[in-house]
Amino acid sequence: MDKYNKKTAFKKWVSAIEFNELSKEAQITIKNFDYYHKKLNFETTLKILLHAVYEELPSYREIGRAFMDKRLCQ
Repeated sequence: MDKYNKKTAFKKWVSAIEFNELSKEAQITIKNFDYYHKKLNFETTLKILLHAVYEELPSYREIGRAFMDKRLCQ
C-alpha cells in the first residue's frame, strides 16, 4: 500500500454519494437548506454527521472536539 495515498476509507465512502442523482424533492430540500446557511452547507453537514457515525461519536460535544483535531482541519 502506498504510504502517500491520501484517499482514506472515509473519503471513498463519501465519494459514492451523488447529489445530482437524488430525487427532485431531495434536491429542492438541499437547495432550501443551503439558501439559509452560508458557511455550513448541506454537503459539509452530511460529511460531519457521517464522520460522527463512522467514528461512533456519542454527542455533539464529541463531534466538536473531534474537529478541533489539527489533522482534520486541513
